[in-house]
Formats: sequence, structure tokens, C-alpha cells
Amino acid sequence: MEKKDTIENEIERTLSSIDGIERTGVNPYLFNKIALRLEEKNETETRFNFKLALGVVIVCIIVNFAAFLFIPQYSDSANYVREYEIKSFASEYSSINNFYFY
Repeated sequence: MEKKDTIENEIERTLSSIDGIERTGVNPYLFNKIALRLEEKNETETRFNFKLALGVVIVCIIVNFAAFLFIPQYSDSANYVREYEIKSFASEYSSINNFYFY
């Protein structure tokens, strides 16, 4: 019984310790500071995202232009050689026609 009384006394002491606690005050300009920082961050991110997107577009244009200039165009003789190589490869592996049944 003594142990139960000790526990109840501790509980009462703990509950009475929060009686004098007051609500904390907040800086009245806190909301304005937070809103200003969020706006600054959004402007910075928007500028960065725009620069990144513009850079990616420029790189894609350059790669497409380089591919157009530097990839050789096949002539008729090159196409003939290519067809011959494909037919010889097909004959090596006993593929008579181009139809495959799986």
C-alpha cells in the first residue's frame, strides 16, 4: 500500500509542476520573415531551372546538328554491299526467307 501512495504522490507532484507553465510568445514578424525567405528561394530556383532547361535544349540542338553533319549518308553502292552482307549472313545461318515463326 505504501508503494501505491508513493506512486500517487509522484503523479500529483508531476501534474502540479505544469500548473505554472505559460504559453510561449512568438515574434510578430515571424510569418513575414518566413514568407520573404520562401519567395526568395522560389525566385532563385526558377532562375536555376530556366538556365538548366535552356542548357539542355542547346545541348540537344548541338548533338542533333553534329549527328546530321558527321553521320555518313549511305550511297547506292553502300546499300548494295549492306544487302549482300545481310544475305550472306542469312545464308550462313540457314535463313532462306525473312519470315520468322516463333
